[in-house]
Amino acid sequence: MSFLPSAARHQASTATATPALRLRVWLRLLLCVYAVLPVLVVCALGALALNSSRQQYEERARLLTQNLAAALDRSVAANVEKIDLALSSIVDHLENQLARGALDADAANAHIHSQISRRSELEGLRVADVHGTAIVGPGIDRKPPVSFADREWFAVQRDKPDAGLHMSQPIMSKITGNWIISFSRRYCAPDGRFAGAVSAAVPLGYLKNELMTLDVGPHGTVVLRDANFRLVVRHPQALMASANVVGNQTVSAELRQGVLQGEPRGTVHSRRTADGVERTLSFRRLQVAPLLVIVGLASDDYLTGWRDEVRNAVFVGLGLLLLYGSGLAFLLHVVAQNKQARQRIELLAQAFEHSGEGIVITDGHTRIVEANPAYVEQSGYAPAELVGHKLALLASPRSTPAERSTLWRTLRDTGRWRGELWDRAKDGSDHPKWVSISVVRGDGDEVLHYVASSVDISEVKAAEDKILHLAHHDTLTQLPNRVFLIGRLQQAMADARREGTEVAMLFIDMDRFKNINDTLGHHVGDGLLVQVGQRLRGLVRESDIVARLGGDEFVLVLTGIAQSSTLHSAQDTPRVAAAMAARVLAALGEPYFVDGHELHSTPSIGIGAFPHDGTDPDTLMKNADAAMYHAKSAGRNNFQFFTAAMNQASAERLQLEVGLRGAIERGELFLHYQPQVDVASSQVVGLEALLRWRHPELGLVPPLKFITIAEDTGQIEAIGAWVLEQALAQVARWRAAHWPTLRVAVNLSAQQLRTDGFVPLVAQALQRHGLSGQALELEITESVAMRDPVRTGEMLRGLRSHGVALAIDDFGTGHSSLAYLKQLPLSCLKLDRSFVMDIEHDANDAAICTATIQMAHSLGLGVVAEGVETAVQLEFLRRLGCDTVQGYFFSKPLSVDDCTAFLLEYAMEAVAA
Repeated sequence: MSFLPSAARHQASTATATPALRLRVWLRLLLCVYAVLPVLVVCALGALALNSSRQQYEERARLLTQNLAAALDRSVAANVEKIDLALSSIVDHLENQLARGALDADAANAHIHSQISRRSELEGLRVADVHGTAIVGPGIDRKPPVSFADREWFAVQRDKPDAGLHMSQPIMSKITGNWIISFSRRYCAPDGRFAGAVSAAVPLGYLKNELMTLDVGPHGTVVLRDANFRLVVRHPQALMASANVVGNQTVSAELRQGVLQGEPRGTVHSRRTADGVERTLSFRRLQVAPLLVIVGLASDDYLTGWRDEVRNAVFVGLGLLLLYGSGLAFLLHVVAQNKQARQRIELLAQAFEHSGEGIVITDGHTRIVEANPAYVEQSGYAPAELVGHKLALLASPRSTPAERSTLWRTLRDTGRWRGELWDRAKDGSDHPKWVSISVVRGDGDEVLHYVASSVDISEVKAAEDKILHLAHHDTLTQLPNRVFLIGRLQQAMADARREGTEVAMLFIDMDRFKNINDTLGHHVGDGLLVQVGQRLRGLVRESDIVARLGGDEFVLVLTGIAQSSTLHSAQDTPRVAAAMAARVLAALGEPYFVDGHELHSTPSIGIGAFPHDGTDPDTLMKNADAAMYHAKSAGRNNFQFFTAAMNQASAERLQLEVGLRGAIERGELFLHYQPQVDVASSQVVGLEALLRWRHPELGLVPPLKFITIAEDTGQIEAIGAWVLEQALAQVARWRAAHWPTLRVAVNLSAQQLRTDGFVPLVAQALQRHGLSGQALELEITESVAMRDPVRTGEMLRGLRSHGVALAIDDFGTGHSSLAYLKQLPLSCLKLDRSFVMDIEHDANDAAICTATIQMAHSLGLGVVAEGVETAVQLEFLRRLGCDTVQGYFFSKPLSVDDCTAFLLEYAMEAVAA
């Protein structure tokens, strides 16, 4: 029995029950926390892992935009340098012309066309005079003349002597009406005053094509802007039309702030760009032009893989939660019994989170513990072949010991390293990689692990190498181009100065290569040039240089030749260079087989030596070029060394070449006529027209000098047409006066015979002057006739159909084939003066003359003997049956007036006799 009332008992029981109830609540709460805590920990670890994964994706995007921006920077810079080379070449050409007295528009146009043909990026090259009026270049022949005086680039070149290469804002071309960027340089008169400017137009479409070579994903962008953020060109087009307008200055605040900090390159993340897309942007300032290269990757593109990881993590988490409810006790038991296994699972979960990159984990002694599938694929080794081995297994010799020493020193000091390394795969191939390494330390600061992630950047490096190769090599032969040659030559000269050696340069030009291009097409000529490059590469050592300057010009540089300072080595450089030149002559003189054609071309070689013939690349190349021209004038297919006299000859040739242009218009060319006398009747039956040139400074220039230049420069066709016109006009006047049967003989060049329209040109000239074909005799040399006998035969038969007489000049001095010669529709042979001059004293000359006259008569041909100077020679030829003679015995070549007087006087003497 209780001594307490009922209310008191109830209060006492409640007080006793309250602590127990509270204890049960706390126990239940702790149990719930204990059950949920692992889930919370896993979720937290998952969130940290996903955040770390996102950072890895963002870091890789930053790296990729930087590499793409660098590649585009090099590509655009290489193209700008090529454009500058073209402008500088034209400026040098114009200033050289002005230094010689006047600007030659034809020569300047030819030089401009040669530059445009090598620069596909150029829409045009134009030359403006001091007032801004376009005077030279494609498309300037319009009325009124095009003026660039209002262009900003012209004002810059006119007002700023030190402007150098200037790039304009995007403008509308006055010539084509297209959007362009204009690059310009000024050129000056000899006294240094501004004479005008040369501009190169680059279509924005070409720049866009450059941008299109980069793969930036479906929402990425590649942009060129000028230094003031004005839009130049963009790829791809933005959805917002206003963002595509040329000159638009709208950029994100992050990009503007990053650029204005003044650094030449940088990377920013912009939440909202001009077209509303979140991107990671890398920019670079070009050093050669005021341009910004901007490459952006959209977050939506490069985070796609990360979003897949988030989705997979959610599904895995849900699955784990389902399993957790039924197997919590069992899992806790397993984890408790195998703590080391749980640690391994956690480590593997962290190591394999970012499967897009190769990841390898080592212990503190760099022995590999784990490698993810991406790294296994990169290396080519199976996981079992990697685990337990040191990282040195993958080291490539291309990463130097010094670089690896710096890497480990940085890891020791900072715990992190990031940079470029070369690794070697199992198959022996080396691959460049962008590597990030972190150190994992224990509680005692000891190194437990190294974690390395890597991205293979072979494609980026290959693109860089390709761009660099294109900038320094000829696209046809793959030989170094002029730019690369100059750099190598400077290095070779520096080495020669340091080591006391010499350098020899062989300047090679293929003889009559233009004939192959003109007759068979440029694709056949290109095939021949490729074989020339291959043969030259096979002749030289690794240390020597073979380059193609352009066209059919090649340069071969021999390095490390013993200096000619001792008696023993005094002839080393000439001997070595001559021996190599002889090998080049033999190798390049062999037949070429291209597209079923057997081609023959020989080299002319000029040789210069450093330091005797030039102490810098330009001087040495110019002097070797002069020696090559000397080899050309010496008959081709030979080599010549540079001398001072040769330099003078080169300067004289240049003066004659410039002077010959426009010589017809200035009235400097004229004709002399030498009578041809019939031996039997002693009557003048014809006159040979002989071209003469009176240079305003050099006086009367021998034909042997300027005819060759006219043929080499392609002026011979215009000059030949002028000679034909003048000769026919004069013989028409003589025929109308007193000599109705008189004929005129005119010499033909090889180039005239290769012109398809030559036969109609002759026929029209005869008709224009009211003459029949009997009034004209055309003379070709034996060597020209035999160069292409089939084509020559067709051309001569066309001329014979109009009644024109045909003669072989200088017969007996060439290497003709009588089998071919008898097939040509000839009228007569001209016996060369070298056989006539000693005919009365030299039995061999007499025998040759006798045989030639008899052979010609047996073929139904007449014979004209040149160089008859004595009565004895005339009588000798009369006895041999020679038909016609000419020479100083009768008359030297005469002017028109003197020749008319001679004809009258000779006719009177014949009547008196």
